[in-house]
Amino acid sequence: MSHIEKGYYKYDQDANYIYHANNAYGPSFTLLEDQQDSYDLPIDGWYFCHTPQEACILFGVDIEDYPYLTEDPDEHQESPDVI
Repeated sequence: MSHIEKGYYKYDQDANYIYHANNAYGPSFTLLEDQQDSYDLPIDGWYFCHTPQEACILFGVDIEDYPYLTEDPDEHQESPDVI
């Protein structure tokens, strides 16, 4: 399972990058995760999605091209030595 799930997603086509944020902020807006139903999205390109896969479908891209959306950083941590 992905470490990133629901939240705000924004696709920057020029950089070919999908941004994710639990809360998104800009000069003229604040998007809070627990208030997503109260916004008329998109706002400044931000959409609310429940999974990275949902965001990729929305943006019309293949999630396989964005491995950072599905990598789990906890999988790469070494276990501490037990003495």
